[in-house]
Amino acid sequence: MGWYRQTLQICGFCGIFLLSQWVMGGSHVLLVDVSGSMNEAISSEDSRIRIDVVQQALQRYLDALPDPSRVLLMSFNEGVLSREAIDLDADGARDRAKSWVDGLDEVSRAKGWTYLWTSLATALEAASVFAADETDGPVLVRALTDGEDTEEKTTFEEVLARYPLVDGKSIRGGLVLLGDIELQVTAPEGFAVIRDPEFEALFDPVIQWAPTPAIVGRP
Repeated sequence: MGWYRQTLQICGFCGIFLLSQWVMGGSHVLLVDVSGSMNEAISSEDSRIRIDVVQQALQRYLDALPDPSRVLLMSFNEGVLSREAIDLDADGARDRAKSWVDGLDEVSRAKGWTYLWTSLATALEAASVFAADETDGPVLVRALTDGEDTEEKTTFEEVLARYPLVDGKSIRGGLVLLGDIELQVTAPEGFAVIRDPEFEALFDPVIQWAPTPAIVGRP
């Protein structure tokens, strides 16, 4: 599951060019907000539906992940609603993952609230289990939300304090704030808070090609 080098790739949507990025196969935990507001338009100026845009980005991300990779797909509103653990190199695995993504828009119509921090804790708990046997780099956790926590049971900082493996080496995390949300949170090293009001860079770049091992005597 080691590291791969990307020389040139067009990734994501809106025609983003990504050059010479280091990326990893390995283990990925993707936590997706399906609260009611995710079924609304991005803004008065942008009529795209938020969950539709997220679904498109997820489909591209899953297509681009190299083999072998394993993903844990999790959706949440008032807690974690579903989880799907998939080894992408298994027969039919990518189709199963993409089918899960296809169902997110229907789930978002339930109009649930946003229990963000306890749901993130569940994702980090799963990532900690992955990290125990991951030898080729950090487990990557990406949480996507367009709303503030409505449960008010814990805080972002309190959740991260419970998971010391979120250090950028064992677990590397990212909280993607979609639309115009502005959360006042403090992230330690190893966890990025990404504000993306244009929905243009929801996921790190990945690559589908890796160089073959070098052979002595060949250029």
